[in-house]
Amino acid sequence: MHVNTDPPTPTPAPKKACIRDMADLVKNHLPCAVVKLTSLDELERRCTEIAAELPRFKEEAPIVLAVERHRRARHLGVQLAAVYQEMSLPSPGYARG
Repeated sequence: MHVNTDPPTPTPAPKKACIRDMADLVKNHLPCAVVKLTSLDELERRCTEIAAELPRFKEEAPIVLAVERHRRARHLGVQLAAVYQEMSLPSPGYARG
């Protein structure tokens, strides 16, 4: 019983990423070519800016950033494997393509 206070309000569940919002974000705000050509620092700043200006993209912007980081890391691993192969050095485990 709550005599002098308001009853506690239940906290809403965190919103999940939405395909429709993701499509809108990628189409209108962060096109694929722009994401690929932008430095990671600038992309992170832009994602933070978009999430602050347009709260509906708060869940989707970090996903775009994470996917791009993963893509670049995978691409770098392939490049490193090619360099090690050209130099006739044993390839480290993380540079497998």
